[in-house]
Amino acid sequence: MSQVTKVDELLARWIEFNKDKEESDNVSGALIAMMFSNGRKVERQIIDEGYDCSDYPEQTSEKYKVEDYPTTDDFLGEATNETVATFESGHGITCKTLSDDLDESINEWQLEELNKLGLDTLTDDERDEFWDKLAYSDQWGWTLASDFVERNQDFGALIGKKVW
Repeated sequence: MSQVTKVDELLARWIEFNKDKEESDNVSGALIAMMFSNGRKVERQIIDEGYDCSDYPEQTSEKYKVEDYPTTDDFLGEATNETVATFESGHGITCKTLSDDLDESINEWQLEELNKLGLDTLTDDERDEFWDKLAYSDQWGWTLASDFVERNQDFGALIGKKVW
C-alpha cells in the first residue's frame, strides 16, 4: 500500500478548494470593482522612432465611467501606468492592461490560499514536486479571471452588484 505524501495531500486540498467557484468569483468581482472605483484613465502615447514603435502611459485625472464600457472586456482593456516589453521586433514597449493586473492579482490570491492550505510548510524539494504535479493536473486557475469576465460581460450590471 502506498503512502500519501504531504505533496499529494496538499494537491487534494487544492483540488477540493478549486471546486467552489463562488469565492474566486467574489475575489474577481471585488478586484474589478476596486480597479473601477479607485482608478483613473490612462492615455497611451505612441512614439514611433522609425525603427521602433512603442506606447507609453500618461495618467489623466479622468475617472472611469460605467457608460464608457459596454462590456467588462472593454474596461479590462484599459491601459495601466506600467509598461512591459513586447518582445516583438519593431514594437519594444507597451502599456500593461487592467486585465494583466487582474490576472496577477488572482495569481497572488491563489498563492495566498495555497499557503493557508500548507504550501509554506513544504520543503524546497516537496514544493518543486508540488508545482510539477500541479502543472500536470491542470488545477491552477490560469483562467479564473477570464472565466469570470466571460460570465459577467455586462459591465454596468457587474459594477452595480453590491456583493463585492
